[in-house]
Amino acid sequence: MVALDARNRGNKERGALILNAILILAMASVTAATVLPVFGSIVKEGFELETQDKMEIVVTAITEYYEDNAVFPGNLLDLTIAPEEAGQWMGPYIASKPTAARYSGLSYNVDSWRTEFRLNIIDNWTAELQSYGPDLSDDNGGDDDIVVNFSVHHAAWDTTNSELEVINAAITTYNTLE
Repeated sequence: MVALDARNRGNKERGALILNAILILAMASVTAATVLPVFGSIVKEGFELETQDKMEIVVTAITEYYEDNAVFPGNLLDLTIAPEEAGQWMGPYIASKPTAARYSGLSYNVDSWRTEFRLNIIDNWTAELQSYGPDLSDDNGGDDDIVVNFSVHHAAWDTTNSELEVINAAITTYNTLE
């Protein structure tokens, strides 16, 4: 009888151990179910912020290109390599080299999801730079797309203003020669 009681006690202890393990696994799954979505949204937000920062750098480079050439670049590659039709290309306008979208790495022409930015020229003065966002598809600027609209009016004004200053200085110099 004593041997039987010892065997039952061993079964009870094993049963309690299994029950404890099941409870621990259940608590771990509940914890994971609450933490993982939060972690996913933090990563997504980080990707969005990184993409927005990169887009601001590209917009600045496009504006500088416009100041020198009085037109938007035909594509983002024109920011690092002088296109044949460039007027007064003074680049490179951005430090890093372009990377094909299928490769990772910090490059100016791809977003955090490794999709190439799209430059949409709206008219002679305005354009938008677009990232397709996490779903990697063109939502026409909606849904999760990240779009930066910008204007180069100030760049054209600065260029015209500086050209007028040069002309004015030449006229002043000419008038003093008489």
